[in-house]
Amino acid sequence: MQNQDPRNTEEKRICADCINEEYLSDEIRNSGDALPCSYCSGNGTPSWALSELADRVHTAIQEHYQRTSDQPSAFDLAMSHAGLDHGTWYREGSPIQETIEELAKVSGEVAEDIRAVLDSWDLETDDSHHFEDETPYDAEAHYEEKGINPQEWEDQWQEFEFALTEESRFFNHGAADILSSVFANIHTLPAVKGLEIIQEAGPGTSHTHIYRARAFQSTEELLEAIKRPDLLLGAPPPKMATAGRMNARGISVFYGASNPDIALAEVRPPVGSKVAMAYFEIIEPLKLLNLINLEQLDFIKGSLFDPSYGKELERASFLRTLGNRLARPVMPSDQDIDYIATQAVADYLANYSSPTFDGIIFKSVQGTDDGYNIVLFHRAARVETIALPKGAEIDSGLSSSSEEELGDHYSVVEWVPEEKGTDTARKDPIAFYSTFLKFTELPDNFDQRANTLRVDTSKIDIHSVKAAKFETRKRPVERMRIANKDLRNGDF
Repeated sequence: MQNQDPRNTEEKRICADCINEEYLSDEIRNSGDALPCSYCSGNGTPSWALSELADRVHTAIQEHYQRTSDQPSAFDLAMSHAGLDHGTWYREGSPIQETIEELAKVSGEVAEDIRAVLDSWDLETDDSHHFEDETPYDAEAHYEEKGINPQEWEDQWQEFEFALTEESRFFNHGAADILSSVFANIHTLPAVKGLEIIQEAGPGTSHTHIYRARAFQSTEELLEAIKRPDLLLGAPPPKMATAGRMNARGISVFYGASNPDIALAEVRPPVGSKVAMAYFEIIEPLKLLNLINLEQLDFIKGSLFDPSYGKELERASFLRTLGNRLARPVMPSDQDIDYIATQAVADYLANYSSPTFDGIIFKSVQGTDDGYNIVLFHRAARVETIALPKGAEIDSGLSSSSEEELGDHYSVVEWVPEEKGTDTARKDPIAFYSTFLKFTELPDNFDQRANTLRVDTSKIDIHSVKAAKFETRKRPVERMRIANKDLRNGDF
């Protein structure tokens, strides 16, 4: 099979200039010896023994390639018997010499010498096919690239979810380590078509505002809310914050959406309720992780000879599915458990990742594909207090018409003192929370966060929920009746 003594082939040397695979070439330059190359006239370029290069080629092939069967499959044979293959069958993949030539970017002569060296070794492989006479590096062997399998990362994610829900919810170092490996250097990953995984929000960006909805079943509470939308339509105070997809109970975050339809769908209002829809400007620069664009993660560039490259490819494949994992529908009865993992992810991204983030953009499970949800973490969820002169009073009202086309009319009147001046009531938010929400008196410095949002009081709408509409996928149930004689060992 070989035209030369494999031992002599092993003793050949190859220099960095004869290898066009950049990673390998650089490695030879850094670690090779200044001995003559067997394939070119260069004497000063560092070189490796061909056996050392062959060993690296073998490792890369085992990790990234698989040998294809040298026999037709059952399907191919069936096609042949039916006369549908026109009497031809072609083996999948490329000949091993071509595979080595493309992988290491070497000449055909070098690739054949590497193949000959490998064929002379007694190598263990993990071939799934049975080969009678063909050795792994036989001249007739064919190889094709393996698909990327993120199973290891999926197993880690299941371990992460299990650890939080069934082992230790707090101080779980194992879960923290998994999140650190999943999100490592995520700010450096590329997305296709110019999409950005890390997006800036705020003035001068494409994310300048957020819609937020709140459902009310009491007219009195609704009228109070439109008096002070900065306090009652923004993120709730910590004592009022219930657990959500991206926050634990007692941790106040701001859930919003890119358009009113999604914001309305996300609050799942019952028929007969009223929904206040508010428009919030983002007034400070914010950094958001876009899980939707993460699905479009571009191909990670690297070398198949880099031991860490395969793991990065698998991680990238896993990250493309992460947005769907975090935004998957959860039944109300399962929220307490199923939200634990997503809450941990949000807490990690807000406080422990490098860099940290102000929020996340993710898919809406209630709305359509025409928009998205945004959650702003606690530090980025403060709404600027409406500037009111000291002594101002606010009234809100609802007037209804018997004529259906006119409907309800909501109004808010700010009664301000006649004296000129703009001295705002600094303690106003504290007083309002204390009286309306029946809190104990809060200290003057109860919230040190910077203002990141501003409610536009001219863009508040009230939606009366008249009916619910569901988009479903119908599947028939097939039912049959079979006589006893047709049953086989109780199998259906």
